[in-house]
Amino acid sequence: MDLLNQNIILYLAAYLLAGIPFGYLLAKKFAGVNIKEEGSGNIGATNVLRVVKEKDPKLAKKLGAITLFLDGIKGVVVIVIAMMLGVPEGVL
Repeated sequence: MDLLNQNIILYLAAYLLAGIPFGYLLAKKFAGVNIKEEGSGNIGATNVLRVVKEKDPKLAKKLGAITLFLDGIKGVVVIVIAMMLGVPEGVL
């Protein structure tokens, strides 16, 4: 695979991975809450914690921490994969 195609695939993978709304998915699945319509409307960890806390404080802490971790790891995953493929530092 030539470098241009590899770069495009990595950029596309980073874009698609970054687009996964972990906060929304976790809150909807485990707390039955649509955080887009409650709290600040943001899908991040803070709003997950704030909105879910009203229903179940223990669950809110867990979901908030998991959301924070998953959102943080999004960027790391693509960079690690790119490094394992040996792409140039300029691409990273």
